Amino acid sequence: MLKVITNITGATTDFGFKGINGNFNRTNLLFFNQEIPSEIKFTRLDSGESVMVDYNPQDIKANPRQPQLFQKIMQGLATGDEVKGGLESCGKKLGLRRFFRQC
Repeated sequence: MLKVITNITGATTDFGFKGINGNFNRTNLLFFNQEIPSEIKFTRLDSGESVMVDYNPQDIKANPRQPQLFQKIMQGLATGDEVKGGLESCGKKLGLRRFFRQC
């Protein structure tokens, strides 16, 4: 999970991007074993506002057509509607409807 959070936020423990000219330092921003009522808590550095998240990837069911769609995509045979339809069904499960309307 650490690598996923680091890839999303850029935050690290004691490794990673040290910043540019004293700005944008992403090190020492991850903390573990904290007393919070969720799995993960994201806190903005500028405002102090935060959101807590519990993540369970097993709650996201795969599209039963995924193997066939993936094969068609890799072979360059998938239509735009097939690609978009697969993304939309995944996005709806993740609550990303607004994002996929913009695609």
